[in-house]
Amino acid sequence: MQNIPETIQKIKNVSIKYDALVIIAPHIDKISQLIQSLAQKIPVITLATDIPDSARMIYVGPNNYQLGRVAGELMGRFLGSTGGEVIVILAVAKMHGHTERERGFKSILQESFPHCHIINSFESYENSYEMKKIMISALREYKNIKGIYNISDENPAISEVLNTTKLDKKMTLITHELTPTHKELLKKGMIDAIIDQNPELEAKQILNTIIHYFHNDKNIIPEYDYTPFNIYLRESLL
Repeated sequence: MQNIPETIQKIKNVSIKYDALVIIAPHIDKISQLIQSLAQKIPVITLATDIPDSARMIYVGPNNYQLGRVAGELMGRFLGSTGGEVIVILAVAKMHGHTERERGFKSILQESFPHCHIINSFESYENSYEMKKIMISALREYKNIKGIYNISDENPAISEVLNTTKLDKKMTLITHELTPTHKELLKKGMIDAIIDQNPELEAKQILNTIIHYFHNDKNIIPEYDYTPFNIYLRESLL
């Protein structure tokens, strides 16, 4: 996970060395204020997770609230009529995209799957050791966990703990991003569903925005819809 002082220094360096900034960063006041200052000099684009009060030029990425609702829909349907206890794991709560996914996940479970109960949320800081600690502690404290919604990374650490405790076949794990590692875990049945962004389209939108900024009226900002996403199950890869 990002070191905040280091991230702030890198952002400052951008204003000196580069003509544009594309950023994935926590939604905290110091970063937001710095981007407000930078946005007066160069185009600033937030990617995948927004910093909405930062005066950034545009946000490029999926509707994270919708992604969370889709994850909740999948979880509710995977667990079926009996439902069960569910935990949510974020990277850090200050990542706007992650909190939006959590909010969407909670909302759809409350609306449509009340038999699925979120019993706790955790922060992994995208650290495998921390993720293992979270999993071991949660499994000891909560004996009836049936589902895990992992908004963070470190799915191999989750899978390792579930495999060691013989719970891998009894747990539903839903996560994001079809990375090579996640793809292998999906094929093995360790992950049940992956909600993947559209990085190619995101890259095109970013480049088009920057080109537009330097070759057109800087006060006219291109309008984009949220980027689409795909849902992958194990059979999607066979």
